[in-house]
Amino acid sequence: MRETAIFIITAILIGLLGALLSVWGNPINTGICISCFMENFSGALKLHNNLLMQYIRPEMVFIIIGSFLSAVIRKEFNTRYSPSFTHSFLGGVFMIIGSAVFIGCPIKMLLKLAGGDLNSIAGIIGTIFGVWLGVRLLKENINTSLFKTVAKSDDKSFFIIPLTFIFLIFLYFFKGELFAESVSGAGAEKSPIIYSISTGLIIGIFAQYSRFCVTGSIRNSIILRKFTGFFALALLVLSAVIINVIYGRFNLGIVGQPGSHTEYLWSFVSMALVGYIAVIIDGCPFRQLVKMGEGDINAFVCFLGMLIGSAFVQNFKILADSSGPTLLGKIGVVSGILIFSFLSYNLLLKNEKN
Repeated sequence: MRETAIFIITAILIGLLGALLSVWGNPINTGICISCFMENFSGALKLHNNLLMQYIRPEMVFIIIGSFLSAVIRKEFNTRYSPSFTHSFLGGVFMIIGSAVFIGCPIKMLLKLAGGDLNSIAGIIGTIFGVWLGVRLLKENINTSLFKTVAKSDDKSFFIIPLTFIFLIFLYFFKGELFAESVSGAGAEKSPIIYSISTGLIIGIFAQYSRFCVTGSIRNSIILRKFTGFFALALLVLSAVIINVIYGRFNLGIVGQPGSHTEYLWSFVSMALVGYIAVIIDGCPFRQLVKMGEGDINAFVCFLGMLIGSAFVQNFKILADSSGPTLLGKIGVVSGILIFSFLSYNLLLKNEKN
């Protein structure tokens, strides 16, 4: 009962703080968006040359740090891994590509709905379908032990990764000139840094404790037929709606919504890809950050995939804008579907042999 309450509180906090971050300066309906943050982050590291998408995004860094601190305090930090590194890396790449074509990760998808953007519904339906497909495949045909990370005794060597992010943020504070930073565009739209840090820290701590995950909520509702997950996601949206209404930022409609397009088929397909991958590799982009803070090596591999993917989508325009997906964006999503269909088929063959 306590775990359920913390899970629901985490969802409400993400809704409230996600909406408030937009009020405080982040792009509209993008208070929290891990795929957007990754694109900004890779730009700050000079991995792409889009001058409008370059910022270190302290929110993201402190989600990782918050998770790390919570895991250490609660004695849940353990270096752990599974042999599915290929799935983790490619999953990171294609979750970013899918999110870039939809224009938002699963959390932003819900925040867009909370802002009144009805275009997000196609993405929500796609995400649910992708999760359902992943659950059906794993439940009926595949030995899921491949994807279950196992603690490596008392090995604490993975401490180096969270500590690297702490070092990175100190480097940003004291040697900011080493990083690229936008002066206009989405990368320049940011909350005061103290708000970004505190919000990321709070969300990271609660998310580590509760194991919150958008796609995980949907997955568990489908598997267990208990709708606590859907209820929590509904409260996330409702809490963000309340903030948007209070601050006059709720704009119900379809046309002219910020960070959105009306190519519903591609919104559906791209988020179905994200939902499916998230089930396969055990976590949406947000959950991967939290798991990385706990010592999960596969989540770190996924993070590297997301980092590379975010550089790809910006350098080669494998994305969408208000007019819809680019040709390369469509090719990227189809490629992800084909690659993960092949990987899934390969897993089926291995399962039959065993």
